[in-house]
Amino acid sequence: MYDYRMMNGDSGAWGFVMMLFMFVFLVLVVLAAVHFLRGQQYINKQHGDPVDIVKERYAKGEIDKAEFERLKKDLR
Repeated sequence: MYDYRMMNGDSGAWGFVMMLFMFVFLVLVVLAAVHFLRGQQYINKQHGDPVDIVKERYAKGEIDKAEFERLKKDLR
């Protein structure tokens, strides 16, 4: 038999549950997008400019001045 309460908008708690579900879903989508974008920024910062990497290696003493100048010249 057909339930006439559904036509009156009296769907009980199901309407609230569906709204809550959609809200949680949208929050999760936004959080996932923010996480993805921050991850991309981290990857870009991690690799950096090749000349900056050579400068860091020279500053740490991993390469000498001649190697530094050669690498810098090759990268430009």
